[in-house]
Amino acid sequence: MSPAEIRELIWKVDNEPGIPDYSLSNGLSIWLIFRHDFYYFLLAKAVPEPAPAGNAEKGLLQKIQGRISFARYVWNAYRKSPLKVKQRFDVLNICTTAGSYLSGSCYRSRMSGFLDDIPEIHTLHVFYSHNKAFHKKYCGNHCFADFLSLKELIRQKVSVRKRGPAHLPELDSFLNHLRTITGNILSDKDILGFKDAILLCNSYIKGYEENVRRFVQRVRPGLMIIEDGNYGNWLTAVIIKVAKEMQLVTAEIQHGVFDVAFQYGDRLISHKDFSKYKTDYVLTFGPYFTRYIRSTSRNISIGNHYLELKKLQSGAFNSKSNSTRLLFISQRHLTNPIIPILYKALKMMDKPVELTIRLHPSESVNTGRYEMFKEFKNVSFSHAGDIYDLVAGTDYVIGLYSTVLFEAVYFDKMPVVYRNDFSDEFLPAELGLRFGNAEELVNLIRKEGNETRSAVSRDFFWSAGSIENFRAFLSNSLSRKS
Repeated sequence: MSPAEIRELIWKVDNEPGIPDYSLSNGLSIWLIFRHDFYYFLLAKAVPEPAPAGNAEKGLLQKIQGRISFARYVWNAYRKSPLKVKQRFDVLNICTTAGSYLSGSCYRSRMSGFLDDIPEIHTLHVFYSHNKAFHKKYCGNHCFADFLSLKELIRQKVSVRKRGPAHLPELDSFLNHLRTITGNILSDKDILGFKDAILLCNSYIKGYEENVRRFVQRVRPGLMIIEDGNYGNWLTAVIIKVAKEMQLVTAEIQHGVFDVAFQYGDRLISHKDFSKYKTDYVLTFGPYFTRYIRSTSRNISIGNHYLELKKLQSGAFNSKSNSTRLLFISQRHLTNPIIPILYKALKMMDKPVELTIRLHPSESVNTGRYEMFKEFKNVSFSHAGDIYDLVAGTDYVIGLYSTVLFEAVYFDKMPVVYRNDFSDEFLPAELGLRFGNAEELVNLIRKEGNETRSAVSRDFFWSAGSIENFRAFLSNSLSRKS
C-alpha cells in the first residue's frame, strides 16, 4: 500500500458508523487513541524495517548495566516528579526531550523554549525522557512527566489488587469491526498484538489519569501547551481529557509535517465527543501548513521562533568552500533506497564534493547500511549537535520527506528530494528539485550555474514574528476563555 492508500483507509475507518464508540475503562475512545499507532503500523507493513544485525542475547554484565540504567531513570523521574510541584503557573508546557537544544549550559525545547523569553508569563516545562534518559540540566522551571505513568506502573507491580480489568468487553467487538472494515490486511497475530497492547494501556490508564488530574489541579494554568497532543497517544489524550474537564485552554505547537494525526474523516469530526480529544488550538509555522489540517481545533499561524533565531546566527556556519557541500537527512529504513544512489553519485562526481550524513536519532553508523561510504575521505557522519548548523553550512539538503527539507528553504538552501510515494504524499511539488537515480542527482548538482537557493522563499511556508504572534494568541485565547 502507498502512503496515500493508507491515508484513504484510515479515513474509511474514521467514517464507519460506531467505530469511535468503543471505549477503554476510563471512557476514552479506543479508535481515537489507537488510530495513529495503527497508521504507523500500516506504514511499517508497507515498508518493513530490516531486522537489526547481531541480535545476540544480552550477557550478565549487560543485564546488570541495564537494570542500573533503569534504576537511575526511575530515580531521576521521581526526583523531578510533577507531583512535587506545589505552586501555580500561567502556562503548563508539556514537551519531549528529543526536540531540545543546548542553550548556554542548559537545554530548552526547540518548539516552545521561547516561552521563557516572555517575562509576563510564568511557565512550567514538563519534559518527557528520550529513550528513558534525561539531559543533565534544563532551562527554566521544569519537572519530568515520566513519573505520572511510572507511579502507576510501580503501583501495579507491587500491588496484589490490579486496578485495570484483565478483560475489556468492548475490545473484541472493536477489533472484529476494524478487521471487517480493513479486509484481509490484518493477520491473527496482528490482532493479538493490538489486543495485548490495548489491554496493557487499559490497566494503567485510570491510575495515570488520577496522577495527571492531581498535578494539573495544583498548577491550575491558564494555558496548557501539549506537544504531539493531537496524535492520539493515550498519554497525551488523558492530559487533554483532564484539561477539557477543567475547562483549561489547550494548544499544540507544530513541530513537523502534518500527517493523518491532523486529518480526519468527516463523520469522525462530526462525532459528539471528537473535540474532547483535540487541543483547542494548533499553532502552525504558517498558512501553507495550516491548510493541511482537518480537525476541530482552531488553527493560528505563529511561525517558528527557533528557526528565526538560528537564521540570525547562520552566518557563522555559512563559510565559503571550494567543494559542493551535500547534507543527507536519514529517516532510518525509509531512506534506504537513497543510500546506493548517493554512493554511485559520489563515484560519478567530476568536481569536489563533501557529503555529511545526518543520522536519525535511533540510528548508529554501525548499522551496516553505511558501510560502503568508508572508502570515501569526503564523507562524514553527524549523530548529535544542532542540525540547523549543518543546514546553514551546506549547499544542498538531500532527503525523502523530512521537515528539514522545508527548513532548508528558511536558510536559503536547495532541497533535493528523492522521488517516490512518500515524497509525493508529504511534500509539495514547489519544494526543491527531484531525482530518482544517481544520474539525475549528479546532473542536478553538476549543472553549471545551478541555483542553490530554493525556488520558493521562506515566506511561502513560514509566518514571521513568532513571539509577537504568540503574545497576540495568548491574549486573545485567554480573554475568550475568561
